[in-house]
Amino acid sequence: MLAEIVMFVFTKAITRRFSIWTMIFSGCILAVVRWIIFPMSLGFWGYFVLQCFHAFTYAIMHTGMQNRLVQRVPEEQESSAQGLYFFYTGFFTAVVTFFSGYLYSWFGVDGFLVMSAVALAGCGFAAASFVLQPQRLLVGGKTSEAS
Repeated sequence: MLAEIVMFVFTKAITRRFSIWTMIFSGCILAVVRWIIFPMSLGFWGYFVLQCFHAFTYAIMHTGMQNRLVQRVPEEQESSAQGLYFFYTGFFTAVVTFFSGYLYSWFGVDGFLVMSAVALAGCGFAAASFVLQPQRLLVGGKTSEAS
């Protein structure tokens, strides 16, 4: 939790240095890595560092998504868009948390590999949304962002 707070304290500096998509993709990729490494025996400091990865997988991803919503959604619809974002985040977190208990009881620590596959699917959805943006040059529109 302290690592997340530190990330949020430095949010302004991070968003100036990195693009929103860099933040989103780094959060996605680190989530996959985190779940692959999680079942390994790492000792206290290994797990400490691994838990700090959560600051990246949550805080960076969340900051990137919030900034993306502000960029792309008209101001009068921002609260609705953020409400939907929080609803779907909470809904899918609840569903995956529910099933992760069964995965752990069926597969033991190997169940974490399924969780990394879920994170990888999230990477795929993020990549698809990046590629399929209507303003992207590859889709035939005018780009509105540098990255």
